[in-house]
Amino acid sequence: MLNDPEYAQAVIESQDRAKREGREISKSGPSLATWTSEVGVMADIVDALRRVEVAVFAAAGGNPKDPVPYARPRTALDQARKQKEQADYDALVARMLPTM
Repeated sequence: MLNDPEYAQAVIESQDRAKREGREISKSGPSLATWTSEVGVMADIVDALRRVEVAVFAAAGGNPKDPVPYARPRTALDQARKQKEQADYDALVARMLPTM
């Protein structure tokens, strides 16, 4: 499906429209249909190896960037949790900062 030029163009247009409207572009990660416990363990191993790589680089005197975690599927629970965190943050800001 991603090799379909019309579909790819539709996705790009949808993302551009979301940017113009100020909406967040969905980054869903891998499909839940293909995500298994084995894939989850491999993702954990990749994350651990990236942290080891950063530690070795730092021990050698380098200034490494934080490792980027391996992409994982996003669920409705993840999205609801993120929305709640944003709502809590907005409520705190509203209490702490005076309105103009």
